[in-house]
Amino acid sequence: MIADTNHAVTLTRDGTGAALAPGETAVFSVAIVTNSTLADSFRIFVATLNAAGVQIDTARSAYFVIGPAALHHFKIDSVATQTAGDSFNINISARDIYENLVKSFKQRVTLSLNADSIKPALSDTFLLGQRTQRVVIAKAGAGRIITVRDSLNHVGSSNVFTVNPGALHHFAISTISTPQIAGAGFAVTITAQDSLNNTIPTFAGPVTISDLTGTVTPTSNTGAFTLGVRTETLRIMQPATNNRITVSDGGRTSQSNPFNVNAGALDRFEFSLIPLSQTAGNAFMFSVTARDASGNAIPYTGTVTLTDNTGTLSPTSVVFSGQTSQTVNAVITKAQAGVV
Repeated sequence: MIADTNHAVTLTRDGTGAALAPGETAVFSVAIVTNSTLADSFRIFVATLNAAGVQIDTARSAYFVIGPAALHHFKIDSVATQTAGDSFNINISARDIYENLVKSFKQRVTLSLNADSIKPALSDTFLLGQRTQRVVIAKAGAGRIITVRDSLNHVGSSNVFTVNPGALHHFAISTISTPQIAGAGFAVTITAQDSLNNTIPTFAGPVTISDLTGTVTPTSNTGAFTLGVRTETLRIMQPATNNRITVSDGGRTSQSNPFNVNAGALDRFEFSLIPLSQTAGNAFMFSVTARDASGNAIPYTGTVTLTDNTGTLSPTSVVFSGQTSQTVNAVITKAQAGVV
């Protein structure tokens, strides 16, 4: 097998020019070898030299084609950084072991991603061994690789590339359990996300925070977001049913799940204002209200003892049966200043 040019080959010459005796040496060159790795059109060039090394004639073959070897793998052209949810083209070609294009391949290939998924999962039909396929990747992240595979398990993979999240679309608010207690702190995690729920690590805030009672604190994030995420401890001071937390950056607004806020435990009893001047033996009215630490009126069941510093207050107790407040019709029989 001849692998390059200028090999010496023994020939017998009986045509035009000085005849060569049997056993004489002539030189001819071959322009392309039969086992070339390049699939293309070629021809062979032959030069005949006499004993003195003078070329006496030449010949060229007709052009012939060296076809590609069998399909070995697929090649995917370089994929640049992409944005989640945006479609983009990938160029796929069928190749032999020497990287020659296998134009006879006219099938479809499956597409997959090393993390999450890619759409479509099946390409359209190849034409002359090539396919430009439009695809979409929904999940953002680094280190993404696209792999294609045919029915006979010939494969090909892309370079490693990054899929960035899209623009800010909403805030994901962690589920808030129900009920919460008025005045008690509870943690809420706020995440900046694109339309496909990818976290946006570049979002740093700030955001405003509100609720349906108007009593939530704080009303803005007290620290910067880290990689698009912020956990904030909130307090709601007023009981509510189906309350919601609202988060906004001025352009995008999102709400939490509905949740209830119950009043806290009994903290104290409060009296309504009693006029400063009363008459001994005359009845006067006041109310007693059960309140939690945040000042919310709460239902109470039990007996509350009433006393004053004259020792003559009547009645000396009031009974609650699930009410938040009770009205007392009272009498003090001893005249005295500074009664409490």
